[in-house]
Amino acid sequence: MQIYINKNGKQHGPFDENRIVAMLLDGQVSPNDFGIKEGQANWQKLGVMFPQAEQAAKVVVQPIYQPMIPPTASANIVDQKTGKSKGLIFGLLGCGGLILLAIFGLVAIYFFSGNQSTRQTTVTNSNSASPVPAKPPMFNDFSSMKNKAEELAAISPTLKLDSKTKMSGKIAIVEKGKYDATMEGYGYDYKKLDQNVKLSYGITAEMLAKTPDEIDTLVQIICSKGKYVAKYEGNILGYGNSCKVSIIDYKSKIAFAQKTFVNNKPEKSVSSAYDGGDYIMPKPDGINEYITSFAPETIEANVASLPIIEDKALFGSTASEKLGVLTFPLKLDNDAKLKGKITVIQPDMNTLIGFDREGNFQPLLPNALVLTKESLGLVNEQLATKTSEIDTLINVSCKSGGLITKVKGISVFSNTCTVSIIDYKALTTIAQKVFDGKKVDNERYSDPTMYDDKKDTVDFPRSEIEEYIKQFPKS
Repeated sequence: MQIYINKNGKQHGPFDENRIVAMLLDGQVSPNDFGIKEGQANWQKLGVMFPQAEQAAKVVVQPIYQPMIPPTASANIVDQKTGKSKGLIFGLLGCGGLILLAIFGLVAIYFFSGNQSTRQTTVTNSNSASPVPAKPPMFNDFSSMKNKAEELAAISPTLKLDSKTKMSGKIAIVEKGKYDATMEGYGYDYKKLDQNVKLSYGITAEMLAKTPDEIDTLVQIICSKGKYVAKYEGNILGYGNSCKVSIIDYKSKIAFAQKTFVNNKPEKSVSSAYDGGDYIMPKPDGINEYITSFAPETIEANVASLPIIEDKALFGSTASEKLGVLTFPLKLDNDAKLKGKITVIQPDMNTLIGFDREGNFQPLLPNALVLTKESLGLVNEQLATKTSEIDTLINVSCKSGGLITKVKGISVFSNTCTVSIIDYKALTTIAQKVFDGKKVDNERYSDPTMYDDKKDTVDFPRSEIEEYIKQFPKS
């Protein structure tokens, strides 16, 4: 399978898989460079395509860039792909010959460079009807963050530890190991934000800094070779992986949290790709959870923080999560109304009321245990189907409250829900009320073995919340 490589914004190739593995082993290309197989549409990091070569030893291979051969008494420039001679053999004597040689040498270099460029930028797939993209990934949207990665990884902050401090403002996450530093939370080509960053670090893509000037909190993950832990076949030495995580106030360069994670557990075996050299164990567990513990639960709403979701499927699957992290200042209004298009979310259940995950209107659910548009007195025409339509946002946020009782050794807690009626265009909460559900159903604990952690939270006060929301007039 032929593969094209994108390195530093330039496309090279095609190369076969063995050649690329060799170039990875030799360090000519990085696991953070990108590759694409003929017939495919998406670029991937080479480290993802060839994980077996990430930690491998160096071997001698031909360079990825064809060297320019300087003009000499005998010069022969060879096409990288076909091996056909494109140069001329000159036998020149005397001063006039040297001048003529220089002229021909410049022409030959120009000719070679032009043909090389043409070959690299006009690529089509001879084995498939689908053309291979001729243009490599463009590093435009967040290239300033990509270019700042090494500098951010090198910052050595002053320690002023405070375990109660949370990450605030715009956040940047940089990771540095054996290879180039990378910024977490962006797509592979730095053209879009990675919506899965919340799953890894507890922050949403909207919380990420888009440019270096925006950074308020910097998270450093700096990993290095640890102590010797094992020896493998082929004289491969195995070392632990030590990763220091620092949570830094970027403006003051002060770290308010720092912890080192170590993985000294040897792998059972190492791939034969690691012929000689050192093998470093995988990144330690617990890093993501540690960072998540400092993630802010909410961010203050402003125009820049509001998500833009125009696709109905994305609206159905992510609107609750993206809107649920926003905090709107209180400006209570005794005459509050549900005006215009309405969106109702329940972030603790990652639920957008009235829609399914594909963004389609849900049918009538008369016996549902959860909130429905019908139970809130709403019809499809009143619901916003994208964020640009929202006039009123209703947020029903529930969490475990105080201990109510113990049943068969199970601690039962209340369910505290805060209902906020938000004027989305004005970015203010115009009505708010807290409900504390305490109704215990003893029958649900007939089989206490179902509760491994010996804890439970009662059902949320659904009927009370429904009545509260329905009391607001609609305009």
